[in-house]
Amino acid sequence: MDGLRSSRSYRLAIGYGQLFGKTPSSLLTPPPLLYSDIFHRMMPEDSVYGVWPKSGEIDIVESRGNSPKNYSGARDTASSALHWGLDFNTDKFLQTTNKHYLRRSDYSEGFHTFGLEWSENYLYTYIDNRLLRVLDVGFGGRNMWTRSGLAKQGYS
Repeated sequence: MDGLRSSRSYRLAIGYGQLFGKTPSSLLTPPPLLYSDIFHRMMPEDSVYGVWPKSGEIDIVESRGNSPKNYSGARDTASSALHWGLDFNTDKFLQTTNKHYLRRSDYSEGFHTFGLEWSENYLYTYIDNRLLRVLDVGFGGRNMWTRSGLAKQGYS
């Protein structure tokens, strides 16, 4: 299977999950677009806090099939993110996004394991094993509302 897209439904309260895939080796995404050729994201089953991004989204992995020789952030890059906030304009994903870059190869040259581990104290994503963490978010008693800084900006 060249590439990985998921439309399946999964449940994960606390625990871990893994998927296996590789990035397509062809140019599938026009450079100005933000969408990825390989992705796996988790959306809430019930949006109890409201519409996106109020109830959150977890992007376990996103990567593009573009050639790294021609485009930055191409198939040599894998990113993970949490989307959260009050609406599209206040989505605080930039506070909870990170990327991993390969230097001498790219994610189309072989299959990789992309994983997520989640507890009440932390959430992290990884590639191939838990030592290569892409995104590592600690909650440590600080809620996401405080982390967002939106109250200081006049939101309530």
